[in-house]
Amino acid sequence: MVMDFLTKKKGRLLLLVISGILTGFSVAFPRYIGFLEWVSLVPAALFLLTMRDGESVTKRAAYRAGLVFWMSYYIVIYHWFWYMYPLDFAGISRAGGLAVVFVAWLGLSFLQAVGGAVIFPVFLALDRRRIFGEAVAPRIITLAALFCVSEFSQTLFWFGVPFARLCIGQSYYLPVIQSASLFGCYFITFLLLAVNALLALAALALLSREPRKRAAFLSSVGIGVIAVNLIFGCIRLAFPTEGETIRVAAIQANISSTVKWDMTLEETYQRYEKLTREAAADGAEVIIWPETAIPTEVSPDASYGERIANLAKELGVTLLYGCMTRDSEDRLYNTILAINPDGSYTEERYNKRRLVPFGEYVPMRSIITVLIPPLANISMLEDDMTPGSGPNIINTEVAGAVGSLICFDSIYDSLALASANAGADWIVLPTNDSWFSDSAAIYMLYAQAKLRAVETGRYVVRAGNTGISGIITDKGADITTLAPLREGYIIGEMVPTGSRTLYSYIGNIFVLLCLAFPLSEFALSIIGNIGDRKRDGNGGNKNDT
Repeated sequence: MVMDFLTKKKGRLLLLVISGILTGFSVAFPRYIGFLEWVSLVPAALFLLTMRDGESVTKRAAYRAGLVFWMSYYIVIYHWFWYMYPLDFAGISRAGGLAVVFVAWLGLSFLQAVGGAVIFPVFLALDRRRIFGEAVAPRIITLAALFCVSEFSQTLFWFGVPFARLCIGQSYYLPVIQSASLFGCYFITFLLLAVNALLALAALALLSREPRKRAAFLSSVGIGVIAVNLIFGCIRLAFPTEGETIRVAAIQANISSTVKWDMTLEETYQRYEKLTREAAADGAEVIIWPETAIPTEVSPDASYGERIANLAKELGVTLLYGCMTRDSEDRLYNTILAINPDGSYTEERYNKRRLVPFGEYVPMRSIITVLIPPLANISMLEDDMTPGSGPNIINTEVAGAVGSLICFDSIYDSLALASANAGADWIVLPTNDSWFSDSAAIYMLYAQAKLRAVETGRYVVRAGNTGISGIITDKGADITTLAPLREGYIIGEMVPTGSRTLYSYIGNIFVLLCLAFPLSEFALSIIGNIGDRKRDGNGGNKNDT
């Protein structure tokens, strides 16, 4: 009866919808139900692993099925766009705000799904070739590898935002994510797909009335994969990080983007000064303000630049803060400036490398302006910002070499990796997540910071305008956090460590291996087809003779 259900189109599509929705919730709420990811992909894996046996499943049908799965997934993930409504702070009418939010919700979901859906027909094409016969391992490796390559490809284009990679669902389970220090976050995705595929094959074995030993074996292998990963994680967590500690604080003034542009600069500054004095009195040696803490262009010799420097000198602290700056060519940047305890600015500054589409710049502006004017006007800035060109390590007198990420930067593993490899002892992460209120997006972005810490083996100190602010160890553990929509500061001990993870040495070689495996299958298939044609041709010549 169940097998009949799997062979019917509606039944198979229902599997994909269920799998997409369950997995979406697991990733959107990783703190609570992230563990479901180890089984939520089983229905999708059942579909993928049975495609080759259904003659009615064409490559086009497989692609449509992929769209169904990924749309179900991303519609759940991006539900937080509705927390941005009504967008009246951007000068958009309620009707216009409704249109913008709806287009952003469905549009981004569709853009993400269009790319992810390619996995389905590609896997179908490879699986039907049966290059390795009926062997289980190559099928599972191929499936997991394609998902990893698809996730990595999202980092290459502005519309492929890697905001909702599957590994995020595991970010709050510290033993699980430690293997990211070996091969990056994509390895966690690989394990998730491998285990779900093994469980799906075990379920198929039971449904097909194959020997129960096969189902038990496949299930045991899946559980074994989880166990080995957990053992490695526990061992890594057991080794403490050694080194001199620095007492660091992050200021969370709780000034939302919906009001920060209406407050006077002086009101904003006074709130930050008050909290900074309290943190310094609490023993902070290094203090961090969030992204664009003072919502105007600031330079060291400008009024507020001088006041902030005098504040750092008076308190005897190293102070890093987010602001907007312009260069000699009048290009606008989202910047981190740093001040030493003597009030002097460091020579180095960091400019945000990955800008937010429609927030800090408008991609394809001429087209968007004509087709969707409200979307082109959603940015609060008159000019598009310019992305930074490198990690630009900030060398301080007290806090050592500081690597930097600003908000959106943190979802790109390659940026944190570049900072670590450029010599960063730790990573500072000023951010402005206030657009998302206290929605799931806040926690998903914070989860990204935890993964970057594990991958690079660096402490990450996150300062949010409205939260979440937190100090994260090199193993992804929270030393202290301040929840969203609260005013205050966090303070704790941070270890600037120069230790290197395996991932920091090899980078995304694992992703390249994932790409190489299906490509080698295609190559073997082509070679096999050429050989078959030659044999058929030789046979034909002999018969003619």
